[in-house]
Amino acid sequence: MHDPVVHYVYLIKSISNPTERYIGTTAELNRRIADHNSGKSPHTAKHAPWTLFTYVAFSNKQQVDNFELYLKSGSGHAFANRRLFLPQGHRVSSRHHWALKSRCPRRDRCGSVG
Repeated sequence: MHDPVVHYVYLIKSISNPTERYIGTTAELNRRIADHNSGKSPHTAKHAPWTLFTYVAFSNKQQVDNFELYLKSGSGHAFANRRLFLPQGHRVSSRHHWALKSRCPRRDRCGSVG
């Protein structure tokens, strides 16, 4: 039995210009980061070198594509800034989790936060 392919949505941050960020997808995370740092990607070559900030793994390519599109949307940018591009060592307070949970109009559909 062979292993299923893991697909990643990854977020990288420019070391030379920390305000520059990039969101992408790949099935080969280490190779893709190396590509960004070697200038093989025209979208990121100008701001190399890059560091991997975070990634999310999926077993389904369609889920990866959908999540990438979401992260590149207006509300997805807001989500990434609030939840994924947190400064190192920063933790979201339990009070903040409660505030998010309390805004859910249908608690039976929102799931547990916190």
